[in-house]
Formats: sequence, structure tokens, C-alpha cells
Amino acid sequence: MIKAGSIQKLENSGCMALADSIAAQFGPPHQRIAKSFAQETRESLSYPNFSFGVTASRADLTIYIHPNWHQTVPLVSAIADWLTPGMDWHIYPNHTLCWDIDERWRDRCRLTFDNLEPKYAFHELGIWLKWSVCHLLEENLIARQAGLNRLRKSCLQFAHGNRGKRQYEKERAAFCAQLQSQLKAKRITLIGTNPT
Repeated sequence: MIKAGSIQKLENSGCMALADSIAAQFGPPHQRIAKSFAQETRESLSYPNFSFGVTASRADLTIYIHPNWHQTVPLVSAIADWLTPGMDWHIYPNHTLCWDIDERWRDRCRLTFDNLEPKYAFHELGIWLKWSVCHLLEENLIARQAGLNRLRKSCLQFAHGNRGKRQYEKERAAFCAQLQSQLKAKRITLIGTNPT
């Protein structure tokens, strides 16, 4: 396991490792671009016509991984004829999804690397990203098909801006405790296994 505070040592290699983990979850990307700027690596993965959920609906996805990947949630852009940008849909005007907030992503990265070996930690982050993105896309599709003008209240999304940060701060201790417990259990299960 990585000792607390040493996650920063993985910044550049971590960006590529996270991209590898995401690609393992979503499948081989149509296009993968790694750009290096002043010793920083940025990754983007492109999935045109990505199929998700039980309805096998489709959307064009592009995932952008920031060089400071453990501090900044990856950006996911989604375009489909049934997706309409809007705050009530958790889709920004530039078609990026509001699928997580930086504060929760930072806690998730820190706790995951504090509890799991790097290969398993990246695997877990890739699973979380895919689940979260597919969940938000499914919720958008369900709401549209039901004729709603916004996501259902049961959708597990945070409010936007400072309101979302305050909401997470109220839930942070419980979220961290639950994740810590799940990761400890997973660590016991993973001993001697390989993520696939």
C-alpha cells in the first residue's frame, strides 16, 4: 500500500495507470491520446457509440484525465441525441457530465490508495468512474423517457457549486467511514488475486 502523502509520487505515471484502468472497464478506446506538457501527462480516451445499461443505449464518450488526477475528478463528455445539457440534468453546456465532485474524488483516491496496492487502487477507481458515469446516463434516459424535466430526486447526485460542497461536507465523515470499511474488506478479499 502507498503510505499517506506518497500518492503524489504517482502523479505522471498515475495519470497513465488511471487511463489504463478506465480502458479496462470501458473496453479498448477508439482513440487514446497522451499529451505531455512541462512534465505533466494528460490522457484522453474516446468511446464513440458507447453502449451502456440494460437498455443498451448509446452515447459518444470522451474521458479526460487531468495531470493532477488524484485531486481533480476526470472530465467525461457525453453526446447523444437524447442528452440535453442543463444543470437539472447534471450536464454542463460543453457536454461534460457532473458525475462526481472534486472533494469526494480526492477522498476516494486518498482512501483507496491508503488501503489497496496501486494496481488494485487504480482498478477500483476505474470501476467507480464507469459505474458513476453509466448511472448518470441511465438516470438521464429514465427521466427523459418518463417525460420529466429533470433527474429524479432518488438519483445520487450532489447539488452544484458551493451548495454541493456544503452537502458533501455534511456527508463526508459517513462517506469516508463507509468507503474505508469497504476497502478494508476488499483488501482482505484481494490478497493473492489479480484485477481483471
